[in-house]
Amino acid sequence: MSFIRQLIERKISAATGAVVAIGQFSFSPFTGVVEILDMKVSVSRFVPPVLGVERIFAKLSVTRAMKQEIVLKELSIEKPALTVQIRSDGTSNLTRPDTHKSETPEQDKQAGGSWGFECDQISVIGANLQLHHFGHEGYKVAIERLNGAIKADGNDLQLKFIADTCGRRDIPLELGQLSFDGRLTGAGGFNNFTTCGLDAMIRLSSNIAVKLTSSVLSNHNFDFDIAASMKLPTLLQLLPDDLRLPVVVDGDTPVNLKARASFGRDRGLKLQSLDLKATDLSVRSRENA
Repeated sequence: MSFIRQLIERKISAATGAVVAIGQFSFSPFTGVVEILDMKVSVSRFVPPVLGVERIFAKLSVTRAMKQEIVLKELSIEKPALTVQIRSDGTSNLTRPDTHKSETPEQDKQAGGSWGFECDQISVIGANLQLHHFGHEGYKVAIERLNGAIKADGNDLQLKFIADTCGRRDIPLELGQLSFDGRLTGAGGFNNFTTCGLDAMIRLSSNIAVKLTSSVLSNHNFDFDIAASMKLPTLLQLLPDDLRLPVVVDGDTPVNLKARASFGRDRGLKLQSLDLKATDLSVRSRENA
């Protein structure tokens, strides 16, 4: 059944426009169970992987698989690691080489057509996400041990994820548990991702809450409502050292921050309102710290 492995590799490559490498692969034609170990996804063969997955368990429709179609009945993704590395020149392991050509509709058709989902949910177990920016003195942030699922809910998809911890990893800064509770409106049946909307709430412990919305996800336009209550020195530590203020701010009393902002692919980040309340703060020159 090597053609099943080749079909899955081609379909993932066509869907992501990336290079896919699979370590071990097994498929049972009697049960439709697929097990993939050590999968890596890169934008090209000479760039560090963006995504690595320790294990994927899936159950396919056997009759459809024999027709060169992939219809998923079950899907569980175990210990995926998403790593974004930004170099000092601004390029990253997400940057495609100039020679890259996007998949044409005909190439995608040759890869086996679109995916089919007949499962109730996609489970994610033990995920780790990391951003490493070499252009900011090795700045590194991570979200670790993320678990959750994407579930079908009528015409929508419900997203619920909880990470055990998150924080900076180039300095000792732990921020606690992170939760994501959202809904992809109009994406029921795992379809219509280009036209669906997003309505989500992100919470960091009891300190930060971010409401994130987008009317059409593929337009890359997002609105943010942010509420935070945190000690200002800790809040400032979230920024890379070379972007922080030229002063040292001390204080044991949490500051309360409320902000509204929007982000658009063409217009960038726009701050619409900002309300900051703080007491019992001391500010001194960083040179005298």
